[in-house]
Amino acid sequence: MGLLDAIGAQDASYLPFLNTGTLFDLVLGQYVPGIDNHFVLNGGLAATNGVMGTPQMFKSTLALALTVNTMARYPLSTTYVNDSDFALGDKRRILEMLNLYHDDPIERARVLATMEEDFRITNSSEHDLESFIDKIKEIDVFKTKNRKDFLVEIPMLDHRTNKAQQMMIPTFVVVDTWTSALVKSAMDVLDKHAASSSDTNTLFMRTGLVKTKIMTQLPIIAVRSGIYFILTAHVGNKVDMSGSYGPPPKDMQYMKQGQALKGVGSEYLRLVSNLIESRSATVLFDKDKECEYPLPSGITGPTEMSTIDAVVVRCKNNNSGAKFSPVMSQSRGLETELSNYHYLRKNDYFGLTGNNINHQPALLPEVTLSRTKASTKLMDYKTARAVELLAQLCYVQNNWTVRDDTKLFQMTPTELTEGLVKCSGYAMDDILNSRGWWSYGDQPRSYLSLLDVLDIASGNYKPKLHAVTVPSADKKK
Repeated sequence: MGLLDAIGAQDASYLPFLNTGTLFDLVLGQYVPGIDNHFVLNGGLAATNGVMGTPQMFKSTLALALTVNTMARYPLSTTYVNDSDFALGDKRRILEMLNLYHDDPIERARVLATMEEDFRITNSSEHDLESFIDKIKEIDVFKTKNRKDFLVEIPMLDHRTNKAQQMMIPTFVVVDTWTSALVKSAMDVLDKHAASSSDTNTLFMRTGLVKTKIMTQLPIIAVRSGIYFILTAHVGNKVDMSGSYGPPPKDMQYMKQGQALKGVGSEYLRLVSNLIESRSATVLFDKDKECEYPLPSGITGPTEMSTIDAVVVRCKNNNSGAKFSPVMSQSRGLETELSNYHYLRKNDYFGLTGNNINHQPALLPEVTLSRTKASTKLMDYKTARAVELLAQLCYVQNNWTVRDDTKLFQMTPTELTEGLVKCSGYAMDDILNSRGWWSYGDQPRSYLSLLDVLDIASGNYKPKLHAVTVPSADKKK
């Protein structure tokens, strides 16, 4: 018996990272062993997440899109939003950022109706930050007291038991923005004194102190009761009061020189597990100054689509400093499928054969994609899945550190396609009918991570899949 066994020291439980169904899962994740010899992508939303940026950089849109699309993938989950900026408006518009069921309007409508009931928005007119956090603590108490009702098995392997890991059904808590969230003690000072009064001079210091105290509690609450926090923050210029020469030091390695977060408290940078900065936005025009990716129906305004330069300022689950430029729509939010396609186009049409105008995904050569028809074509599930897998492979090869013992990640799109075609027992339709995000409970599609698909192509893995291939008329005869 070892020393740690003798004193009863054990590994603590932790919150798994939840998949958003976007490339951010790879940006913020890693593969871990799963049940039935799966490899599960443990990436996406962590217990504490931050999205930072200056105004009009889509930071609120990005934070809410990631929340909505994660919520949709985990049954019975709920979301509570504090709109401290009074900027969000109708929650139906937020929920429409859902990137699932484009090919099934009836199912999409059903899921949206369910989510609308379980997605609530409050603001500072009803709750200051302290009373809002008190509500979150009530959730914590309720879930902890009724823990058995919230426990579910997930496909990750618990190395302590060598069985399926368990987690609490997630609750998502968004504060948009943490910078603007008001605390009661500061509001009381403003109510009693004029803004010019010297009594208000320590207003922001008081606010920062309260936020610091609250921030230290959030990770404990998160792990204890399965709550995922998403806190947006404003970026401003750093003021150096030291009088020293030269630029002020950076607060974090991958922040810009002279940049600082405003009104977040001193513990924010230390206690968020993921911190993404939406650094700049660029409108996507074609050569005629029209929208580069027109929407499937109606008229698309020329400024509808933009890309943002998303920089991972902090990540405890993968490399900090990684960059990704997702496509953002002013009316539809984060464009998951277009982001995957755009990523392939900007990386020398990785996995797309043909020419720059018309091209076919290596995994689905019977489908032809083009820039102007991409929004329409990617509403087809198989097409979107083929592009997703290629984008994931491209991202890993561009950004991950791949060791010699993980040669599967070094496959070319051609090798991947040929391996899947040759593998016995599967049709390409079966592979492309899979889903790329893990969850719990009954799901209509089988889960296959990118690493699972690479493993299948190598001939080393034969999972049980939901077959969708319909025999042709000739085969029936």
